[in-house]
Amino acid sequence: MNAKLPLLVLFLGAAIWAHAQQNYTKPDYSVKFLSYFGIGSESVQKNSTIGYNATHYALMQRKMPEFTGQGIGVPVYFYKDVLQSSGADKLIAKFIEQRSRLGEEGRAKQLRAIENTIRKAKLSKSLINQFNNAYDEFFIGKKVVLHTSPNHLPMLVNENGDPFRTTTVPIDKASFAEMVLELYATYWTADNDKYRDLADLTSRAVYPKLAMGILITEYFGDAEVFGDMYTDYAKKDPSINISAEKGETWEQLRFSTFTSKWYQTLQDSGKDKIFIDNATFTPLIRQLQKAMVTLDPIVREKIPMKDAVANKQYEVSSKFCIRKLKEGKYKVLLTELRWYKIPKRSSK
Repeated sequence: MNAKLPLLVLFLGAAIWAHAQQNYTKPDYSVKFLSYFGIGSESVQKNSTIGYNATHYALMQRKMPEFTGQGIGVPVYFYKDVLQSSGADKLIAKFIEQRSRLGEEGRAKQLRAIENTIRKAKLSKSLINQFNNAYDEFFIGKKVVLHTSPNHLPMLVNENGDPFRTTTVPIDKASFAEMVLELYATYWTADNDKYRDLADLTSRAVYPKLAMGILITEYFGDAEVFGDMYTDYAKKDPSINISAEKGETWEQLRFSTFTSKWYQTLQDSGKDKIFIDNATFTPLIRQLQKAMVTLDPIVREKIPMKDAVANKQYEVSSKFCIRKLKEGKYKVLLTELRWYKIPKRSSK
């Protein structure tokens, strides 16, 4: 593995999910081609084919193309192909069959063997060629980022507050094959096995149905501002909460309702202003508000809510960045879309 290409681990928060059937979809291994979001067929842009992370990004690109960079989904077929061609599938089957009888050391030993086997595998030439074509069409001269996109919800916090991990890695064109194998391998770390156990995904009936797609996006590490926002239904009128960070400056804002003309400042720290007292960024706040108003109801249609009050248990969340363009203007880019089941949160 190239030590110059560091893995970036993003921690995604939520509460423990109660029912495994809500947490994963049966994988569809029939799709063998990359899915180009925005122009490709929506019929393959689903959890069972490219995983949850990629599916949510595809939805965001369809609904908010003016704020979303190009996304591409790698189907779970290629994950299965690597497992089968390397023999890792047999090691995984053995691990699943023996898991309940193994101690922590025994599990860790078998998982390390799975990881090492996947890292030594050969990636499909078809996938490499497809990626090269996609890179030349959409990302020429740029870095891209690979994000894990399993067919189960990667949004989990245990009772100690430890989150499930979604791993991402920035790459250049030449390191694609190596880093895809690295992402497939890290899916089988002992930590990720423990998180899947917390989510009720390690039974002998469910575990074999877990698979991983990959989301490919442009690298946004050169942005000036990074942030996230979520919708909160704790009160009668749902609010939009926005957090932004620039260097040592951090700001937290809230629109008390979806249609509010004004926002409240909840927290402001640091010398460099982002949104507060910054007329240049005022239009960008409105763009973020518009994005959440548009995305929230669309994403909520996919949330398994059994009654009206359950709406308060979920938040729709999106990460964003702000880039400075060559002509001196600034642009908002949405970089991630999720929904979470959250712990009870007090409203200020």
